[in-house]
Amino acid sequence: MASARVAGRTSTAVIASVLTTALQFSEGPVWLGAEQAIGHGFGRGAGLLFSDIDASKQYMLCDGRLRVVRSNSNGANGNAISADGALLSCEHQSRRIVRIDPMRKPVTLVERFEGARLNSPNDLCVIGSDAIVFTDPPYGVEEKDRELMFSGVYRLNADSSLDLLDDRLIKPNGVAVGPDGCSVWVSDTETGHVWRYELSSGGSVLGRERIVKFSRPDGLVFDSAGHLLAATTDGISVLDIMTGKIDHIACPQRPANLCFGGRDGDELLVCARSDIYVLNWHSPGLDLLNSPPTSNPEV
Repeated sequence: MASARVAGRTSTAVIASVLTTALQFSEGPVWLGAEQAIGHGFGRGAGLLFSDIDASKQYMLCDGRLRVVRSNSNGANGNAISADGALLSCEHQSRRIVRIDPMRKPVTLVERFEGARLNSPNDLCVIGSDAIVFTDPPYGVEEKDRELMFSGVYRLNADSSLDLLDDRLIKPNGVAVGPDGCSVWVSDTETGHVWRYELSSGGSVLGRERIVKFSRPDGLVFDSAGHLLAATTDGISVLDIMTGKIDHIACPQRPANLCFGGRDGDELLVCARSDIYVLNWHSPGLDLLNSPPTSNPEV
């Protein structure tokens, strides 16, 4: 199977497999190592956890088997793993960020900013050892129910304080920690721009930079070879950060989000509406580069 390569406008990447599971709107993929999966009671080994927003469920895909791990997820969207291995989720219907406890019950981490309810937290990432950066567009809330008239990018600190990083984006969506480990990259679906925010050690914004424009970008992820990958209306859009070259990988259905996983961390796992795609990639995901190998390579 050919690996993906960034070399101009035509990609050599192919979809290695399509895991069609009759989903409604798959989102929020995150790879769980064996210890994390077993610790949560989600499975017997490493695998892919993701959300089905419209079905209000969260699933674990391990060894080719799909199982429901939360049957009423409050419209969960983006997911991430905390520094101590806990599952973190953005819930559209409850308009909050939650931490899933060992009994699979959601514990609220944040649901308000300066007394007003959040719009509908969409995606999140963990930066450093104790902070969460998340986006809050209004996709999951009726206009009449909004209490915040802007779409924010926030940082939730270890002491539960909440800092507004930016209120100027129209539809902030995907978010990922940059290769330097101290910046966050955010997609604005409405304008197509992907922004880079340089953060201080205390979490304040030192500067922001518009990096690239894609076609309605959603989820973001980095590989370890200097590429930004985004779920877009063009499929999977790939930016070589050093050269500025852009490539697009076509997908049968429009992807919404993506992550890396597999035994060596070099399988690109893509949530695309009713399907989950698996692509062989040329390098591991940035987050998984130094992770220990998993015992079961197949999702």
